[in-house]
Amino acid sequence: MNVQSTVRDFRPCPELQSYFASYTIAYINDKQSWIQQRPAFPQQYLIFYPDEPQLHSNDGNKFQRLAKELVIGPFTKPVFLLCSPLQLTIIVHLLPGTLHRLTHLPLHKILNQPLDGINCFGGEMRSVNEQLSSAKTCEQMVQILETFLLKKVRNIKDTLPIDHVFHLLLTVPYQYSIEQLAKLSCVSLRQFERQFLERIGTSPTTFIRQTRFAKALRLKRVRPDLNWTTVAYECGYFDQMHLIRDFKQFTYSTPTSYKNFVVAPALVK
Repeated sequence: MNVQSTVRDFRPCPELQSYFASYTIAYINDKQSWIQQRPAFPQQYLIFYPDEPQLHSNDGNKFQRLAKELVIGPFTKPVFLLCSPLQLTIIVHLLPGTLHRLTHLPLHKILNQPLDGINCFGGEMRSVNEQLSSAKTCEQMVQILETFLLKKVRNIKDTLPIDHVFHLLLTVPYQYSIEQLAKLSCVSLRQFERQFLERIGTSPTTFIRQTRFAKALRLKRVRPDLNWTTVAYECGYFDQMHLIRDFKQFTYSTPTSYKNFVVAPALVK
């Protein structure tokens, strides 16, 4: 692979687009280690580290080494990652509900905790990682991933009406009430909340807040000229104070102090 730092995104093949949003292959070649802060997120991922894995912390101080193959459910707290100067990370971005359908895991039981992928997929996930380590190009890596994923979705759990609601919330996370979403899911409000917790890992309200917040961050990144008041309005917030509340909960910071996921560099001792 190219020795320069590079991040590339790939769209899944048509057979996998109902389950996976994209693949990201990130190769970092830096002079020193650095700490990356990620906001709390509702997304679900499979992550492979063909070389050395990153280190993970809940507070930015005490770090623990991650497994080389990871299953990641939702996080309601910010995450700190210690990245090495040479870091290869391969991420499969799952659409909401896919992880539960693949693993049958109740996702609320893995809330805020990275899960060793071997515990979910056995040695098969390790074998995929070993193949990724030997791949010479990003395109070869994508082919390896899709061979594995196509095999997995052959036996995936059937969809429920609520799975279609998840996709709706990705597009317009603030347009529907919880009662309306339950009706679209063809279940009672109580059943809707139970199914949501099992398949997404958080309550519907938390998922909607996090999805709307992620949309606000994306808009600000694409349009840095916009002030936060405009961003709040465009993303369906009642006012800027509601956006600030989400900032404090999901990033431990405020809009003015937020540094686009990255805090000061840190040398590995």
